[in-house]
Amino acid sequence: MSTQMGNGRDHGHIELSLPARADVLQLVRIVATFVATQADLAFEDVADLRLATDELCASVLTGAATDGGMEIPALRIRYGWDRESVEVSCMLAVSGQAVSPPSDHDLGAESEIDAGPSLSRQILGTLVDEHHIEAHRGWLRKRRIGALC
Repeated sequence: MSTQMGNGRDHGHIELSLPARADVLQLVRIVATFVATQADLAFEDVADLRLATDELCASVLTGAATDGGMEIPALRIRYGWDRESVEVSCMLAVSGQAVSPPSDHDLGAESEIDAGPSLSRQILGTLVDEHHIEAHRGWLRKRRIGALC
């Protein structure tokens, strides 16, 4: 974990690398709450960022299913904040390298993987200002419009 803070709490970042398992999402949510409070977000926006971060990482984890001999990927999360917004990115990585997205043939038109990110996009659309999810990675941005004075 690394943090950089300038003038007080006005900007910084934290990076995590965790096993790509659903049980680590509790830690992901705790750090999201910490970052949101460091960014001085309003109470409702802290809750929105916490839920959105959980949804983003859960969606990325849908790509973490491995075959018997494959190495279990890591979940890499980066939180960044400044005076205007908080950004969170999440990706799967194996031995420090990003996981290649599955081919169209691997996913198929009617797969459950396709349905999950679609619902995740709808949820994120209600919680944050901007977001993007693709196979094995995604990001979101929450603006500080509701910041406390």
